[in-house]
Amino acid sequence: MASHPILRRIDAEGHEKLAAMKKNRVLPGAQAASIREQGHPLAQRQDIYNANIRNRRKMLAGRTSIQALLDELTEKKYTMKVTEL
Repeated sequence: MASHPILRRIDAEGHEKLAAMKKNRVLPGAQAASIREQGHPLAQRQDIYNANIRNRRKMLAGRTSIQALLDELTEKKYTMKVTEL
């Protein structure tokens, strides 16, 4: 079913639910089914992928995945040795 992207928009509450589902490792197909049941009947799987990518970029805040991991480990007081090549 094709629909205009403006009709497929997911609101802030939906994005929060998607972030929670992604954190719990729910697959995109199941995320799409859940979001459709919760009031976004036109949401497609690509909309879910895009929302997950948007949430990941927000979480990384301009850092690489490795930088984010190192920051998280430092924040939790893990001891480590980092060498640069």
